[in-house]
Amino acid sequence: MSADGQRPWVAWYPEGDVELDTSGTTLMDHFDATVARHPGRIAVRYFEGAITYGELDTMADALAAHLRSAGLGPGSTVALLLQNNPAFLVAMVAAWRLGAVAAPLSPLATSPELSHLLDECGADAVVILDELIHLHGSRVSRLRDLPVIVTSQSDFGDASVAAFGAEDAATSFARIVAAPADRVRVTVDPQAPAVFVPTSGTTGMSKFTVNSHANLEFGASVYRQWARLRDGAVVLGLSPIFHVTGLIGHVALTLRIGGTLVLTHRVRPELIIEAIRRHRPEFTIAVITAYIGLADLPDVSAEDFASFRELWSGGAPIEPGVAERLGKRFGRPIHNVYGLTEATSAVAAVPRGLRTPVDEDTRTLSIGIPVHHTTVRIVGEDGAELPAGAVGEIVVSGPQVAAGYLDKPISTAEVFGGGRLRTGDVGFMDPDGWFYVIDRSKDMISASGFKVWPREIEAALMTHPHVREAAVVAIPDQYRGQSPKAYVVLEPDASVSEYELIEFSRSILAPTKYPREVEFVAELPRTATGKIRRSALG
Repeated sequence: MSADGQRPWVAWYPEGDVELDTSGTTLMDHFDATVARHPGRIAVRYFEGAITYGELDTMADALAAHLRSAGLGPGSTVALLLQNNPAFLVAMVAAWRLGAVAAPLSPLATSPELSHLLDECGADAVVILDELIHLHGSRVSRLRDLPVIVTSQSDFGDASVAAFGAEDAATSFARIVAAPADRVRVTVDPQAPAVFVPTSGTTGMSKFTVNSHANLEFGASVYRQWARLRDGAVVLGLSPIFHVTGLIGHVALTLRIGGTLVLTHRVRPELIIEAIRRHRPEFTIAVITAYIGLADLPDVSAEDFASFRELWSGGAPIEPGVAERLGKRFGRPIHNVYGLTEATSAVAAVPRGLRTPVDEDTRTLSIGIPVHHTTVRIVGEDGAELPAGAVGEIVVSGPQVAAGYLDKPISTAEVFGGGRLRTGDVGFMDPDGWFYVIDRSKDMISASGFKVWPREIEAALMTHPHVREAAVVAIPDQYRGQSPKAYVVLEPDASVSEYELIEFSRSILAPTKYPREVEFVAELPRTATGKIRRSALG
């Protein structure tokens, strides 16, 4: 975007698109409307079971009443330590009924990490899977000090709520939500916090973003409009719903459209493909590794994905060759979505019906164009806006940008200062308004004074037919200061030497860019949501 306010990407908006108007409405308004008009509509499908909107409303009231009796109310925090279970939706709606905030936490956290997360979000109660209370109960003191409600993977596995997650009725989620209770209603302020969402934590301990009800309403509405979804559409839970991509692109979207969310507890390819075949979903979004897992199943065909018009991917970079291969495998294009926890998911996306451009110089697949009401700029180190083609930091402003980090005023000022979000991602805009992410600014390698971006090297390595995945980090170099080192996962049964890969890279990359070392690994370290943890390498 140029300094005179031009937005070249607007020309790519589909004809007939209108600006989103989400002012004054919340997801709870849409949820209440669906309950009133379609109480028998299925809200969640979970293996052989199903929950209607009317049942979800009644269960949320019962849980809200229980939490209120435990002393919770407006401003309280309910931590959710769950997988992709129906209990997640019940607990989140119950928290909002109280005027409380939901804090989705990763069920893969270690005991020390969980202690940190519960302290940081100021949890007043916890809804937790039984397997996790057994794992952490004696190690995390907050779990002994707070009201804890225990659910189970088997809860809601059939059409009833007879499978109890705990023997003690006072802590059993299933018994609590099955008990008669008074209706609990607190008027939801669109600007009030709805969720405290932990950042991905790829470079350190997570912080919590403060995402408002208005943020969630806008984020869900973006997916609804961008994917042209009908009210009542079926959404597949292919992302963990404790992560912002699944939280907004699955849970919030489903509530926004009065749709049906298909959940499978864990996001495993064999469970997901069965759910696709049974329920024929129309929309999903996931990190690209989730799609790779589906493509690797031996009996998958394009017919399995015929109910989708396109497949959406966000949360991690996509290499052009991978997107092309998966598109052919599924018979549906992979559409990029760029977003952040701090921006309540989507910031930019590829419009339906358009082919995603690739920048030939960097071998980078475009992240798309800014979604409605959103301004994306490229700025230099001095904060000044840069022209098209120039590389700098991606800065975002729009209704989806969170208020800041919970109880972190210094970090909030650094990242959210001036009403705009400094993403920490480095990229550029082409003359037509399409944006490209090159890398994270923190991951830059300084080799002989030159800026070297790991993703460019990774993309080059992945053009080799024997390379399945690659991650590049900096290593000390007495002569250059730093040099790139590549960690490589080979294709099954492939054989290639370190020397061959270095020479291959040297033939297609500048002298400062090709890796000086290559180490072969069975797999790359990842976060709970599939992002590569470069900090764990080296």
